[in-house]
Amino acid sequence: MKISMWTSFLYEWQPEAAISVLARHGFSAAELSTEHAQMLLDRGDAETEGLKFKKHCDALGFDIHQGHFYLYINLAVKEETDRIKVFDNM
Repeated sequence: MKISMWTSFLYEWQPEAAISVLARHGFSAAELSTEHAQMLLDRGDAETEGLKFKKHCDALGFDIHQGHFYLYINLAVKEETDRIKVFDNM
């Protein structure tokens, strides 16, 4: 079992910085928060940004097991649900 933390506790930081802090404090896994997922999506292409974020996590030996993110999604709009599917491959 891996003890995990929700990244929202560090929501005011960029996602990479939040993961680095959690790793420095002994965590090896986290749940990606809505705030951090939105920051990644706001940067541009979801697949490109998701892969960059994954490389950062991998370099730290850090896992994102799940995401509690995109809480404001409109499930009736296909383009919105398509945006988050890239995170399924992380």
